[in-house]
Amino acid sequence: MKDAVSEIEYILIAAVDLGGVMGLSGTLPWHIPSDFKHFKKTTEGHPMIMGRKTCESLKGALPNRDNLVLSRNTTHQKDGFLFFSSQKSIEDWAVQNKKNKIFVVGGAEIYSLYLAVATSILISRIETKVVGGDTYFPEFASPPWHLEEKIKNEPGAQEEFPWHLEIWKK
Repeated sequence: MKDAVSEIEYILIAAVDLGGVMGLSGTLPWHIPSDFKHFKKTTEGHPMIMGRKTCESLKGALPNRDNLVLSRNTTHQKDGFLFFSSQKSIEDWAVQNKKNKIFVVGGAEIYSLYLAVATSILISRIETKVVGGDTYFPEFASPPWHLEEKIKNEPGAQEEFPWHLEIWKK
């Protein structure tokens, strides 16, 4: 029988350009409403793990989700966010609160920490190359990862670039 910790499903979710860039000067280098909608629909109702910098980049906690922050600086506080100093403390919280599906939403260091335990990666691949990007999604190997599905999205009138969703599984 599996223990409660091994029952937790970690899913990495990110938007990246064709070269793996996901950030530029602490912000997303694009504005794509349909990807924001996909992110909201996918993560709503589930806890999300982020690092301190990602937390600071948000105006406030994202509604209808537990906003968990993994940070070395546990004295930092922000309304609507729960701060943790270790992956183990987040696991303990998840078990105690009966949360078995957790999304990892960045940044780069947090993605790297959870890549080994994740079961899925959801990549919104933005069909452009950002010049001067300074934050990259970590590289991951195939195997153990394989592309299970690729879903094309047509850009809306307000969107800068087309994009597609890649679903990677172990």
